[in-house]
Parts: sequence; C-alpha cells; structure tokens
Amino acid sequence: MDLVSDIIENRGLIRVELDNGEHLCIRKKHFAALPLTVGEVIDTDEYINRIAMRQANDAYEAALTCLDTAQHTAWSLERKLTAKGYVAPATKQAVERLRELHLIDDAAYAERLVQSKSKGDIGIYAMKRKLMAKGFSNELSTEAVEAQFDESQQIEAAQKALQRYMRRYSDLPKREAQRKLGQALARRGFAWNIISSVVNSALSDEEVE
Repeated sequence: MDLVSDIIENRGLIRVELDNGEHLCIRKKHFAALPLTVGEVIDTDEYINRIAMRQANDAYEAALTCLDTAQHTAWSLERKLTAKGYVAPATKQAVERLRELHLIDDAAYAERLVQSKSKGDIGIYAMKRKLMAKGFSNELSTEAVEAQFDESQQIEAAQKALQRYMRRYSDLPKREAQRKLGQALARRGFAWNIISSVVNSALSDEEVE
C-alpha cells in the first residue's frame, strides 16, 4: 500500500506522487474517472490496472496515430504512450495488439533500416548503436546488422569513408596519418581488422604513386 503525497496537473496530465518516491503519470480524463486525493492510501498495482482498463481503447488509438506519423519499435512506441499519460498495462496491451495485426514488426523494421544504410559508409558498430538507440534489442540489432554487413561490404564502406579523410592527412608522416585515419574510421564504427586492412592498403597505394 502507498500513500498519495502530492497531485500535480500539467498540460492535461496528472502526476501522482507516492510516498515511496515513485509517481504515476495519467491522462486527466482517465484520472477524473478514478480520482485520488492527497493523503489517500492506495494499492498502486490495483489502481494502475483499473486505470489501464479505462485507457485500453484510447491507448490503441493513440498508438495508431503515432504510427501514422512515423515508424516505431515496440519500445519507442511504449515510451511515446507513457509520455502521453497511458499506464504500462495499457501501453503493452496496445503494442501487443499492433503486433498481432502486423502493424509493428521490429525485425522487419530493423532489416529495412540496415538495408537503407548498406550502400553507405557506416561501420557495423555504428549501425548497431543506431538500432539500439531506436529501441531495438541487442540481439535483434546484432542479427539485423550481421545479415547485411559482411566483410566485403564493410571494406567497401570503409574505403568510401576513408576518401573524405585522405586529403586531410596527406601531408602527415605515414605513422601519424595511419593513426589519424584509423581513429576517424573507428569513430564511424568500423572494426579494427577492417580499418587496418583499408588504411594500410590506401597508404601503400599512396607510396606507389
């Protein structure tokens, strides 16, 4: 059981502060249907479930609206709904419903994102970071990237990236240029074996010329 220590309204959302340091963020219209007062003792889980029952349809409609404007992972969609004042059971139910209808598919979404970058000059680690920042799991990000970014693709991508740096460091001694170029490619997320191969090959070609 928890004590309601404060209730704050802000832009259509109600923030319910609890004495255990946690808080609930609920849409005003749903809070109005099940109001609380400061000093009231509640079973928080039971209250959240009651709110979720009232929010279920609205959360689903809000999720559809979010998908109208942008693609989302399940994780990012849940975060979006939470920020709008939907409680966790309602957001999870909405997302699961969308999954069942194939309106969200994290694996397919990740595959499309990786394919769109596969002809560019991004490294495998940077691509994985981008996916995880969007809410894809570590496992799914790894699978999606490794399915598209093989060694030959990464060598080609690293060579493309290297071109933008070669002129910048062309006047440096070979060892220093090697270090600078390696650092530049590492920042773009390439593996060290790819970096070593591409940089050494490029500097060798420069010497031959």
